Amino acid sequence: MIDLDDVSGCPLDSSCICCRGTAKQGLRVCTVGSPVGVFCVTMCSACIESDELPNFAVVSAVRAVLEHCSHLGIDADQMAAAQMTAAMRQERGWPTPLRGACDD
Repeated sequence: MIDLDDVSGCPLDSSCICCRGTAKQGLRVCTVGSPVGVFCVTMCSACIESDELPNFAVVSAVRAVLEHCSHLGIDADQMAAAQMTAAMRQERGWPTPLRGACDD
């Protein structure tokens, strides 16, 4: 099973995607679910706790999803299949990883 929330291969940016804060604020790589797929972002501790994200244009979200696919070593079709599997698991009441999970 593909773990779409795996951020071990994802780069840590130099600033938070939300507030543009720097590394002094405890930056971490997190995953975000969107209508077009799952993608990784760098967020600071304060923004992670606030649970708010900026709005992403569709083209930006698609680009970010494809980049996250490359970090995972999969293609968009494999991500879609993994999302369908996760949706089926949720439908049946089986546990699934939370979106927005961050590395520790």
